[in-house]
Amino acid sequence: MLGTLPLLAVGSGATASSSAPPQNGLIAVQSNEGIYLVDPKAEKASLVPKSVELGDPAWSPDGTLLAVTSFESDRFDVYTMKPDGSDRKLVLENAHSPSWSPDGKQLVVVREMESSPTADDDGATSLAIVNADGTDVHGLGLDGSEDSLYVSGPEWSPDGKRIAFVDSGGTIKLISPDGERMPMPAAPIASVSVSWSPDSSRLAYDRYDGKNGEQAVVLDLASGRESVLPGPEGGVESPVWSPEGDQLAFSSTDTHAATTTTATCGEHASSRLWVMASDGTKAHQLGDGYLTLGPASWGRAPESAEAQPPLPPPAAEEQPPPATATEKALPPNPTAAPVAPAEPEHKPAARPPKPAAVLYGTIAVRGEGGIYLVHPDSAKAQKLPGTADMSAPAWSPDVSLLAVEKAEKDGSTSIYTIRPGGTKPQLVLANAASPSWSEAGDQIYAVRSECATPCDPEDDDATVLYAVQPDGTNARRVDFEDADVYGGRELSWPTDGSAIHFFEDDESLDGPGSFDSSQATWSTDGTQLAFTGGPSDEARAGKIGLWIVSADGGKPQLLLSGATGRPSWAAG
Repeated sequence: MLGTLPLLAVGSGATASSSAPPQNGLIAVQSNEGIYLVDPKAEKASLVPKSVELGDPAWSPDGTLLAVTSFESDRFDVYTMKPDGSDRKLVLENAHSPSWSPDGKQLVVVREMESSPTADDDGATSLAIVNADGTDVHGLGLDGSEDSLYVSGPEWSPDGKRIAFVDSGGTIKLISPDGERMPMPAAPIASVSVSWSPDSSRLAYDRYDGKNGEQAVVLDLASGRESVLPGPEGGVESPVWSPEGDQLAFSSTDTHAATTTTATCGEHASSRLWVMASDGTKAHQLGDGYLTLGPASWGRAPESAEAQPPLPPPAAEEQPPPATATEKALPPNPTAAPVAPAEPEHKPAARPPKPAAVLYGTIAVRGEGGIYLVHPDSAKAQKLPGTADMSAPAWSPDVSLLAVEKAEKDGSTSIYTIRPGGTKPQLVLANAASPSWSEAGDQIYAVRSECATPCDPEDDDATVLYAVQPDGTNARRVDFEDADVYGGRELSWPTDGSAIHFFEDDESLDGPGSFDSSQATWSTDGTQLAFTGGPSDEARAGKIGLWIVSADGGKPQLLLSGATGRPSWAAG
């Protein structure tokens, strides 16, 4: 798609002058085809060649380089490169989400913590600063602190004095480049990204409001005053400032595509690129709607851009086909996700645990210390931040939300919804468990116990089915006799009714043994079965976890050790 658009002129070696006023340049945005550079004035875009395995684009202060995250290997690595994709240089392994210092000499990145004191901290992240040439790596002192777990979205202020980041609870915090904690005049909650105004006086971020949805908020740091900006019907996610400070680029959900019953995987809950004035007026979608995977980066126009030749066209085999009348958009966001499906047309770009990405064909399951998203082909797993007390994940039909069971401090459980990145937890139904979705995605079903005192599981009030809307309204009891729509916890069986045979006596101890079919789920095409379980004998203890097997037989494959409970397979 977008193969017919003209290519854009981009500078590859100019150095911006600090005395020259900044000019708005190109917007770099991640899609599942790679990184696109979008001209917001002409509303045209070009694909950076050989960038399909790259994400998190961040323009250098002078607009001549991009810092990116590569997920070509089993880990995330940060590189720099020219806008045409050439001269790619490794900066740091096991890192992602780069942001430049204002002088262009350093990057702040998110790093995986090499060791964790407890199992619950497995996969935790922290912040580090590294020179742009990869030398002198040093942490910012967040390791071991309560807000070091699953930090995301670091952004270096244009004045160089502060770094903003989002902690695991969605709270924006400030730290100096020397690691000194800095006060915030307010504590924005449930944000997934943050962006500095060019003069470093304001922060723009998104905030989820259960009544009004996703909103853009601008915080004046001097006064502590928040201004909520109006936005389109699909909400505002990940607003970023333009270099001139006069506009904000952001993603907004295509509500029509998200609700259509005939949409393909790529059309579900798609996020499209918009821009608006910094006061929230003049919001408009760019072109026919370029689909995005996470926060964009608005670059400064290099002073000598006019003298630079246009980007070379991508190789023929990489050039996307022209879009149809209904598909003139960049391909669709997961959350931030570190895996990619096998089918190219649905391949979501892999992302670290940061907002946004939707993972079509991804399995959600409870693992050690939280909920994981697991890709069935690569077995890559991403632990979602903030989910240590959550279990029983269930994908919504449009793959925009997960319904989960959350353990409360009083010993009860409640049903919440979260975004695929683990963000935006919203209470749906208290004192409930085992969530599942209606086929249309307009209701969540859950089980409650209405016994006044501990009761026998056979009692009528021990297991009561409730239906509730995803926003937590209109909760009502549903009689099982009328609950033919409730299919969230039925036994799993091949879609054609046939039997499958894949467990044989195996003295090599490399198989799962047996499993409970109530802890299993089918892929949407009925060709594979995912299940949790494993042998109880000590010799096979390491084989307990999430498994996958083909419906026509074959050897089961262990995807994630330690996984328990019923998995949920995302549609698509």
